[in-house]
Amino acid sequence: MPTIERDGATLHFGERGSGPAVILQHALSADARSWDAIGVADALVAEGFRVILPDALGHGRSGPADTSRVDLGNRVRDLLAVADALDVDHFHYAGYSMGGWLGIGLLRDAPERLLSLAIAGWDPIDGARR
Repeated sequence: MPTIERDGATLHFGERGSGPAVILQHALSADARSWDAIGVADALVAEGFRVILPDALGHGRSGPADTSRVDLGNRVRDLLAVADALDVDHFHYAGYSMGGWLGIGLLRDAPERLLSLAIAGWDPIDGARR
């Protein structure tokens, strides 16, 4: 997995395919491999997409798990740093659970970068309280 550094943290991500970019963000306590386990990443590549699979800070191989950096704004900046490192200005985004929460952060902080947004497994009522 390639890596980038942001604010003293190492962010790991996977990338494959070509075409329009899709960032897939995993759930809390999971990592980028979860999208492979259910076949989503391969299905999108087969349909002509460039799939980007970041490990969120404190998950998979990204770290350290610095609790001062786990707020929504920092997590969004981590995602955008990965996109920027790959020269991806606009992307589709799909997030599950914690990844859905991050999608809301992208919508709040960088809506101009989103081509589409899909959220699953996240409670907008309870999640808005965080």
